[in-house]
Amino acid sequence: MFLVFMPIAVPYFHSRGLDMAQVYQLQSIYAACFFLFELPTGYLSDMVSRRFVLLLHGIIWGVANTFLALSRGFGHLAIFEILAALGACLFSGSDIALLYDSLEELQELKGQGARMMGRTMFYARMGETCAALLCTALIPWGLSNPILAQACVGWIPLLISITLVEPRRDRLSASQHRENWRRILRKVLKENNTTYLIILSLISIGTATLLAVWEFQEYWKALNVPVGYFGLLWAAYNLVVAIAAWFAHRFDSFIGRPALIGAVGFLPVIGFLGMSFMGSPSGIFICLAFQLARGIKVVLLDALNMHADASMRATINSMVNWGVRLSFVILGPIFGILTDSGGVARASIFAAVFFLAAFGIIIVPLIRQIKSGGAHYVIIND
Repeated sequence: MFLVFMPIAVPYFHSRGLDMAQVYQLQSIYAACFFLFELPTGYLSDMVSRRFVLLLHGIIWGVANTFLALSRGFGHLAIFEILAALGACLFSGSDIALLYDSLEELQELKGQGARMMGRTMFYARMGETCAALLCTALIPWGLSNPILAQACVGWIPLLISITLVEPRRDRLSASQHRENWRRILRKVLKENNTTYLIILSLISIGTATLLAVWEFQEYWKALNVPVGYFGLLWAAYNLVVAIAAWFAHRFDSFIGRPALIGAVGFLPVIGFLGMSFMGSPSGIFICLAFQLARGIKVVLLDALNMHADASMRATINSMVNWGVRLSFVILGPIFGILTDSGGVARASIFAAVFFLAAFGIIIVPLIRQIKSGGAHYVIIND
């Protein structure tokens, strides 16, 4: 997550001749490729090896970031997005699965999952925070400098992957693919409807925050924030995610699981409403609602992984990311067109209404399920 280029990604794409509609088209290409690659890579991780898949990720991620530095127009950037999507898919799901496999072998899974998930997100966001500060330092010498830095640090995950040790675990059969998928779908859809409500909740929250992340820089631009401050704002935003993730399990104990899930589901609605009606610099602070949601959702991720079998854990995590990218493929271009035609305010009103409906359809039933006691075996207090 040491993404040096992210704070100036949109201005950099603009410097290559792209408008906001094309920026969202690029992200839709990324999301479409993510949609195609996500489940197969998670399944490969469950069937073969987490470490092998993460090594592949390191190679492809390094190539993708190097190619970004060589890209010029929309076509080149589209190739970068395809490579980046494949690299991200190889990482997505396998990282969390490896963490929970390790806790399971060390007999530290019960009571440690939410805490370790929070720390994982904390350090990931701190990495992005430090990268944003580096970006800020490099911007005065031109927008290309953060991109060149990204080409260098993009190879670090490969070096880390080489050092990983994979725990012992059950694996999906390499010769019974149909039966493997039957087991996975039975786990997700039939054993308890709370499981798929958690998955749908994570998809809804993930889609909302992903749309917002790609709107932040255009929103700051509309507020006349100088590009030189984008890196500092990006660092501050990620610091909020890190802190929220670190303390998520404590929030859970303090206010209770139903209230916490309600908060994480409704925070994106507050964020989009704020972006719609707050055209002053104070609107920058309302965007922190998205970051709080991104951090606190580790409690839902822990609930999902605590009761996913080790043999299918990466695939089930991949289902969440797969759903987020599919949703983005549909909503991203609409959001980009609304931003170009009517500004950030119109796009944000659309998003606020949409995710308010999703809150009522998905989050509210999940809260009711928890309150009724139907989710007690899925969601474990830290």
